[in-house]
Amino acid sequence: MSDNTVHIFVEGHALDGSSQGVTTYIANLYKNFEARQFNIFVGLEPGSDLSEYELNGDNIHPIYYSTQNKFWRYTYEIPLLIKRHSISVAHFQYITPLWKNCSWITTIHDILPLDFRNQFPLSFQVTRTFFYWVAAKRSDICLTVSNYTAERIRARFGAVKHLEIIENGIDQNALGSDRLGRLSGGSKKPYILCVSRFENRKRQHLLLELIAQGIIDTSKFDMIFVGAATHERTEFDTRLPAMPSRDRKAIFRFEHVSTAELTSLYEDAVLTIYPSLAEGFGLPVIESFANGTPCFFANNTAMTDFRDIAPEFAFDNPDDLNRKIEQFLREPKYFSRSLENAKQKLLERYDWSRSAVRLQKLIFELDGGLNK
Repeated sequence: MSDNTVHIFVEGHALDGSSQGVTTYIANLYKNFEARQFNIFVGLEPGSDLSEYELNGDNIHPIYYSTQNKFWRYTYEIPLLIKRHSISVAHFQYITPLWKNCSWITTIHDILPLDFRNQFPLSFQVTRTFFYWVAAKRSDICLTVSNYTAERIRARFGAVKHLEIIENGIDQNALGSDRLGRLSGGSKKPYILCVSRFENRKRQHLLLELIAQGIIDTSKFDMIFVGAATHERTEFDTRLPAMPSRDRKAIFRFEHVSTAELTSLYEDAVLTIYPSLAEGFGLPVIESFANGTPCFFANNTAMTDFRDIAPEFAFDNPDDLNRKIEQFLREPKYFSRSLENAKQKLLERYDWSRSAVRLQKLIFELDGGLNK
């Protein structure tokens, strides 16, 4: 291992095989880093496999935590690992350790538990308010992923030492890949796709309403949901068993899919729908457009940035969504030109390699302006 490199610690417990925005963010930023300039030590849950995320370069070193106890991890283990591996800069997601023994960069992807309190348990609101405030105030650089979340951080926490926006991106190397076919046991008809973790604020139940109203005709289309379950019992979970058998047979749900499988699902879908009540970014929206599939998305919070790029696909309320879905299924060619324009603009704006370069520059600044 060369001494002429910056040693970075990345808190990577989210790289555990689950599909979520934080996982995508960490994996795509660091696989685009310049290998000769950085040695990257990634803290992982036991059993995690970095090769699943193409994080397998010689400069990337997995470190497996000794326990799943988060109190022990953030109080003792992470500071000890930072000292043992001569770390200059540590990169955390949302939560930072008790002891600080190097420079810190922390990404706060959203502060939705503070702004949409009725969507989260009280205990989650209280703990996240404390942890996010500490991270914003103690970190040398606080990162976030959208203009919306940056504004909310300033509104909630006041002055932050150094707040930067490093947006999510699109993995352009994955576009246009060979299609794998639909998942085993999955859809046989043309299908509509929704990619999102299952929480009430994600509002997947609105798509069940589209089916119940006949706007999505299950004799013509299947409905595929991709997203990890949470401990929360959602309105979707309550409504699905009460639906007619013919509709339930057209609904498929997958908790874990590989990156290649997800790309294939995006490419083959007739359209995707992202009805979330609130987002810190809204990554599935740009992933869908980038893969050439239109996405109807809620015109709220951070997703208003996408409205400027793809106004025809933004909806303001469930009735507006119903109208647009009906129009799309009746005359999809009407949206073709808008889809191509949106795809091109999104590919130009959101790029992981460009975001990685920005993060590297910030790390060099913290490491004393080192320029290797």
